[in-house]
Amino acid sequence: MSASHQWRGFSEAEYQRFADLVRAGSGLEIPSSRRTVLERAVRGLMAELNVASPGGLLSVLNDGTDHAAAVEDLVARLTIGETHFFRNRPQFEALKTLVLPQVIARRRGQKRLRLWSAGCATGEEPYSLAIMLESLLPDLADWDVRILGTDINRDCLAEARTGVYGARSFREVPEGIQSGSFTRTGAKFEISPRIRQMVNFSYLNLVMDDYPSLSSGTDALDLILCRNVLIYFSEATVRGVAKRLHACLDVGGWLVVGPAEPSQTVFHDFRAHNVPGAVLYQKTPVSAPDGAPLPHPGGRPAPTSQRTPTSRQTREPMVPLVSAVPSSRVRAQPLIVATIKARTRLPDPAPAEIQPVLQLIRDEQPEIALERLVALSATYPHDIWVPYLLAKIHADRGELAEAEICIDRALAQAPLLTPAHHLRALILQELGRLEESLEALRRCIYADPQFWLGYLSMAGLLDHLAQPRKAHKVLRTLASLLAAQDSQTLVPQGGTMTVGRLREVVSEHTEQLRQ
Repeated sequence: MSASHQWRGFSEAEYQRFADLVRAGSGLEIPSSRRTVLERAVRGLMAELNVASPGGLLSVLNDGTDHAAAVEDLVARLTIGETHFFRNRPQFEALKTLVLPQVIARRRGQKRLRLWSAGCATGEEPYSLAIMLESLLPDLADWDVRILGTDINRDCLAEARTGVYGARSFREVPEGIQSGSFTRTGAKFEISPRIRQMVNFSYLNLVMDDYPSLSSGTDALDLILCRNVLIYFSEATVRGVAKRLHACLDVGGWLVVGPAEPSQTVFHDFRAHNVPGAVLYQKTPVSAPDGAPLPHPGGRPAPTSQRTPTSRQTREPMVPLVSAVPSSRVRAQPLIVATIKARTRLPDPAPAEIQPVLQLIRDEQPEIALERLVALSATYPHDIWVPYLLAKIHADRGELAEAEICIDRALAQAPLLTPAHHLRALILQELGRLEESLEALRRCIYADPQFWLGYLSMAGLLDHLAQPRKAHKVLRTLASLLAAQDSQTLVPQGGTMTVGRLREVVSEHTEQLRQ
């Protein structure tokens, strides 16, 4: 028996150090009531790594060459959750009869739906959404439907991608679903390809600051399910996550959390709707009165753009572009590229008339900001701020045709405007015009060889285009640019991301490219 198997427990100081590591890496809180769970996870990781003592494992987790992977492994051992299809029937009934019909009515003109299952575990939840949408949309083939499932447990994500489940996953499945959406394979059942193609899975840590992001599919969403995840976070962490989830939703979008999640005060940015057996949260304009009745699904849809979208009207899965690689090269975590919703920083100070618009964007009032910018475009036809911010708002809302027109107008006036080239590249990626996006990223880096997120985005796109050597070379260049920077420096156009965090991202994905 190895020394690691002889261990009987750790000291109070060791418990605190492990709990702090888990909290820093994932946001998970490990109270004393879950100490035995943490001990079991630590014991298993010690055995796997052949480490003789908790102190030795702490050294690996803090200083080892594979410390990031080891911390992630420890967190995964703490987050293996129980789930099944159509879990919590009252919530799914509310989705079927109220929320999704309203979203569909609102998006009928665009025929575009974006849904996110945050903390999806082994995938039953996002697949349940796909099955439900198939029953609600007779013309599904004409819609661009993308469902994203994310988790911090890579083993769970790998299982979700296989789409194969045992009988226990079907204990709340409505009659007819199993036979209509699955194929029996021995004692198990495999999800139908027509359902599978609507869903994509990728790694995402809700505690980190790299979302919302157009490139990862977490922007301009219609619905987010984040159930039984926030209960493991501290109140401060929950409040931060709630704000980011609010920013991920389009106006009118919905958030569904678990019945045991924190009180409604945490979700004060949303309007709460009480329905039988569930509480639902909706993102509304700031001026919307609280407690208004839930709109009837047959009601008039919210106004949408009248321009015909140029985005692909096919049922492709929502694949973060940097992770959509040939099946022989699929990895668990996609490269992370820049977020569209970052604090706007342009080379020249904004005119006084633009400052209130910037504040509206920061306050998440895009509808009012959009009206102001349209009015300003007549007064300041040659100002680069107006078309740039118009493009940014349209991109945030998923109105990619309008966004492309506006960003091209900005670049016509300022051909070396680095953030505009980067924004244009992300818009083109979402439109599926990848070679054009790559060219936009080249121009972005040419305009400013120190624009770090341009390199990160380029590496991700090259990886998607099955050019790992070129992607690796770009990451090496980025690593050298970051080497002399202070770790606490904020990354331009990266929101609250620091240089230290960006270095970690580069290191993680450089290692992935070696695999």
